[in-house]
Amino acid sequence: MTRLVCMTGSAADLAAAELYEQNAALFAEHFPERFLERVRALKGVFVQAGSEANGEELPRSAGKKDGRQAVSIGEGGLWAALWDLGEAAGTGLTVDAAAIPIRQEAVEVCEFLGQDPYALPSSGQVFLLDPRDAADAGQPDFTVIGRTAGAAARTVRIGDRVRYLNRSTR
Repeated sequence: MTRLVCMTGSAADLAAAELYEQNAALFAEHFPERFLERVRALKGVFVQAGSEANGEELPRSAGKKDGRQAVSIGEGGLWAALWDLGEAAGTGLTVDAAAIPIRQEAVEVCEFLGQDPYALPSSGQVFLLDPRDAADAGQPDFTVIGRTAGAAARTVRIGDRVRYLNRSTR
């Protein structure tokens, strides 16, 4: 049975805000204040979203939580969490990178410092299988980013390229 891969929140918000805080003087030299205000606000977005799902912290490899397949996105970022979700569900995954929600400010902060925003922790975000799982987990705002696949491969489509996730992604 094919299931939808859903993501709550937006990738790398907290990581980008923390990278900015660690390098504020450098960013002030290269970016306008209006942009920097939006970057500083990313931390507030994270605080509003919370780092918990439905009042309970989801462990990294949550597996089935109350019948749901769920994995929080922490160390190793989205790529590692997708691997963990496939492991927990015992299935392959096909994800469209263009569907992964990420704010432009997070992209620019990461690119400026040579970081991969998808490999950075995205604390507070969760991958779930099936939109009903997202709603049941108290996460009504989610984005469908892919589907489970019959094969064991866990892939991410990036334009016309395919990236194969593996344990080293973890």
